[in-house]
Amino acid sequence: MRTTMLPAALALGWCLAAHGAAAQEPDQAAIVLELRSGDGGRIGKALDRLEPHHPFFFARYPEGFEPTAGLVEALVAAYEREVALGKPNGELSISILEHIIATKHPLTIDVLTRSLYGSYPAVEALLNFGPSVIPGLAELATSPEATPHQANGAMFALREAVAWWGPELGPGNLEAIRAAAILHLEGAPDFIRGPPALLEPNMQVHTRGTLFDDAAVIAEALQDPGLSAVARDARHPSTGEPGIPDRVRENAPSWERARQRGEARRGGGG
Repeated sequence: MRTTMLPAALALGWCLAAHGAAAQEPDQAAIVLELRSGDGGRIGKALDRLEPHHPFFFARYPEGFEPTAGLVEALVAAYEREVALGKPNGELSISILEHIIATKHPLTIDVLTRSLYGSYPAVEALLNFGPSVIPGLAELATSPEATPHQANGAMFALREAVAWWGPELGPGNLEAIRAAAILHLEGAPDFIRGPPALLEPNMQVHTRGTLFDDAAVIAEALQDPGLSAVARDARHPSTGEPGIPDRVRENAPSWERARQRGEARRGGGG
C-alpha cells in the first residue's frame, strides 16, 4: 500500500507546490494600472509587489519571471513622470530605475541611454545589450539638446564601451566614439544648457572638465593618431594646461585587456 501511495503523494505535493508558485506570480496587468496611476504611494506598493527583495541594493526578479511589454512601458512612463517633476534623485525615481534595469528588456534602451549619470548599474545594463547601443550614446554625447547630466552619462558609457569591447566595436562605432571625444576635447561651444545653477561659470567648468576627462581617457585608450594629436593640443577647462593629465591617463582602459576580454567571450570564457 505504501509503495502505491508514494507516487501519488509526490504528485500531489508537486501540484500543490506548482499551484503555490503560480499563486505567487504577480498580476502584471494590475501592477501596470498602479504604475500608470501617477500616485507615488501606489507606485511604490506596486514595485514591492513585483520584487520585495533588493540583494546588493538592487532589484532582482525571481528566476523565470518574464516582464510583459506593457509592464516595461509602464515602468518607463512612471520613471519619466518622476524625472519630469524634477525629482530624478528621489527615492521613488531610483527604485523605478532599478526595476527598469531588472527587466533586461530592449524597450528600456532609450530611457537607460538618457539616465546613466551617477548610475553604473544603468551603464552596465545598457552595455549588456551590445555594441548596437553605441550610435545612440554618441548622438546624445554630442547633442546640444542633451542636458549636462545626459552628456556626462553618455560619455562615461562610451569610455566604458571602449574598455568592454575594444576592437570588437567595429569601424563605424569607433568613428562615432572618436567624433564625440574630439568634440569634448576641443570644447563644444554653448554645449552646457539647463537650469541656472548649471549655467554658473564654476559649474560649467566642472561639467566641461568631466566631459574632457572622459574624452581624454578614450583618446588614451584608442591610441588613434588623429585623436591623440587633438588630445595633445587640447587644454583642460579647469587648468588651461595642454595635453592629457597624468591622473586621466592612469584611468585609461587597456586596449590589450579589451582585446583579451573579447577573445574570452568568443571562447565562452566570459
